[in-house]
Amino acid sequence: MDQTVLDFFVTRRTGAITHILIGLSVIFRPALVLIWASIISAKLWGMRYALLPLFTAVATNIISPITKHIVHRPRPPLNLQLAPEYNYSMPSGHAMTIIAVATAISLIPHKPRWATRLAGVTWAIAIMVCVARLYLGVHWLTDVLAGGLIGAATTLALRWGYSQRAQP
Repeated sequence: MDQTVLDFFVTRRTGAITHILIGLSVIFRPALVLIWASIISAKLWGMRYALLPLFTAVATNIISPITKHIVHRPRPPLNLQLAPEYNYSMPSGHAMTIIAVATAISLIPHKPRWATRLAGVTWAIAIMVCVARLYLGVHWLTDVLAGGLIGAATTLALRWGYSQRAQP
């Protein structure tokens, strides 16, 4: 399945889409997602609610390289990568961090209509970033899926831990 998905994207590449998706991958790389999540959440919801997106981004930026080192999965062939990456592939750090933050933003109590829309926009960006990693040939499908699952699980675990701490 991994090879089939890679082949699907490789045969459908175009110049304009490639430039857009490279830009998306740069703008939403894990370290920058941490910064974006912190600033936007603090500005919109205040520090109380900014902590979950911030902590999930920090946690995934720690978990991803450790997991890559443990799994040691090679990336797709270098000649198929449009934005060459040289570290290990599994899990996708981009997918892990952006899905973690999208999950965190979805868990923030949304009172105004714009906050719900922001969660939707965040999920749309998350999906585009995940697709970009496949399109650019820098990850296998299972890398992206694993990254997304670990990211969501990290957020849910942090949220659960916080709720347990808040109880008497």
